[in-house]
Amino acid sequence: MRLPVSDRFADVAFYALAVLWAALAFSPALAEIAFTVAVLAWLVYRLSLRRMPLEGLDRRAALLLLGYVLIVILSYFWSEYPRQSFRGLIKVVKHVMIFVMSADLLTLPSRQKIFEKAAILIFGLIVLNGFYQYLSGSDLLRGFPLQDSKAGPRVSSSFKTYGLFASYLLSWTGYVAAVGSSRFPRFSFYRMAALFIAVAAAVLLFKTRSRGAMLAFAGGVFVMLVLKRKFLILGIFALVLAAGISRLPRTMLIHLDIHEREQSLVERYHLWDRALQVIVAKPLTGTGINTYAQAHQKYDKRKNWRVKNYYAHNGYLQAAAETGLVSLACLLGFWGLLIVDTYRKMRRRPDPGEGWIYDGVFAGVLMFLFFMAVDTVFHNPQSVMSFWFTLGLLYAYANPAGSQDLRHGLPLRPEPPAERT
Repeated sequence: MRLPVSDRFADVAFYALAVLWAALAFSPALAEIAFTVAVLAWLVYRLSLRRMPLEGLDRRAALLLLGYVLIVILSYFWSEYPRQSFRGLIKVVKHVMIFVMSADLLTLPSRQKIFEKAAILIFGLIVLNGFYQYLSGSDLLRGFPLQDSKAGPRVSSSFKTYGLFASYLLSWTGYVAAVGSSRFPRFSFYRMAALFIAVAAAVLLFKTRSRGAMLAFAGGVFVMLVLKRKFLILGIFALVLAAGISRLPRTMLIHLDIHEREQSLVERYHLWDRALQVIVAKPLTGTGINTYAQAHQKYDKRKNWRVKNYYAHNGYLQAAAETGLVSLACLLGFWGLLIVDTYRKMRRRPDPGEGWIYDGVFAGVLMFLFFMAVDTVFHNPQSVMSFWFTLGLLYAYANPAGSQDLRHGLPLRPEPPAERT
């Protein structure tokens, strides 16, 4: 049977979106092409339906997201660097579109299953590429060299930096592990592959030697265990973590500079101090979206020689410095309401397998939010687009297509037949 036009365009948009997600790990050019195709096909699909997407989204969350986007648009007009702000505005619209499309198109269970298999295979390829880089000295997909440091060699796989690769691992390891353990039969290929890949990804996260990423991982696990009330496991995890930290080499615990003093923490102090100076000077408007790297120099009163002309290494501070505290409040409010609303819906779902997969996505979102407090991942296209995709997955798993009450995630039940008289 031939599919309606709207369904065919929806399928095109879905597959293009899946290609976009995969390409984020190794080909920014392919990701841009896939994004364009996905947007065009999705717009045709939605216009043919003549219905607004994401009907199950909390209205307050939708208003906060709209408020954030509007403030970003307005920031172009008061920007100190309009050309940079125009590019930043396009980026933010792109991020929001990725969230909307992934949340809309992945509500269909059949598409979720396709994406889950693709996620295992693509994520596994990037993880294996990381091990290849560690053993050979350069990755197979893009030829990026293994990054050297006093803490030891740092794996970046097909990403330019180890921090971006760490962000990718944080965002997707839990999802892949949850999909493998709940969707497929015991000893099946996909289940065994997913669990093996998840363990390998955890090893590679350590091999990035990023203290911020490891702290984000520990923080995400801690929050998940508390929410699940797994206090015995939490205690065991804390003991294992403490034992592991005590066994780490000093070069990983303390990153030394040329004067044999702690480098990263001192640098972050000065980076965050500069961002705070911008926020104090322009708390409501900021300097304009995508302008921080240039504009912060005007407000830097201390003029410290360390890490000049660089991002703030804190996504929250940099967002406030660029578009103001109101904009940051809208963004945080949207994230918070989305997480709370979807979490409540999933707790009402009877299928524990669906809950595990949601928990895997949820853990990835939490770990990213923790990591962006100490790194630049919220202002890098690869990592931030992947993050908005995971937010769409949160919504999609909590609001499956065909539900009767999208606001509460209740499955559609057929009406009982009328009794004959």
